[in-house]
Amino acid sequence: MASQEDIERARKGKKDWNAWAKEELKKPEDERAAVDFSGASILDINFSGFIFPGVAYFINATFESVALFKGATFESRADFHGATFRNMAHFEGATFKGIVLFKGATFEGVGLFKGATFEGVGLFEGAMFKSPVNFFSAKF
Repeated sequence: MASQEDIERARKGKKDWNAWAKEELKKPEDERAAVDFSGASILDINFSGFIFPGVAYFINATFESVALFKGATFESRADFHGATFRNMAHFEGATFKGIVLFKGATFEGVGLFKGATFEGVGLFEGAMFKSPVNFFSAKF
C-alpha cells in the first residue's frame, strides 16, 4: 500500500525530495528508507530528476497521465511490477543502479527509455507494450 508520507513528499517537488534523498544517501545502503507508491493512482507527480536513495516500490501503481521520470536516479531496486502506464512512460536518461522490475507492467502509451542506463538487471518479463517503445542509446 502506498505511503501517504511518500506521496506528499513527492508532491512538494524535486527540490524538497532530493534534499531528503541526499540525507538518506549518507546512510549505509541497507539502512536507507524505501519509498512506496504501490497501488497508488498517480496523476499529478513529476518524478523527473528525483533521486530514489533506497528501494522504490511502484507495484501495481497506475500512472493516469504521463509518467515523468526523465533523468531520475534509482540508487537501489526499482519495482514497477504490474504497474499500468495509461499514457507515455518517460524514463529518458534515467539511471537504474540496481535491479529494475517491469514484470507484468502495461504500457498503453509510448515507452521512452532513450539514453536510460541499466547498471543492474532490467526485467520486462510479461510486460505488455500497446504502443512503440524506444530504447535508443539505452545502456544495459
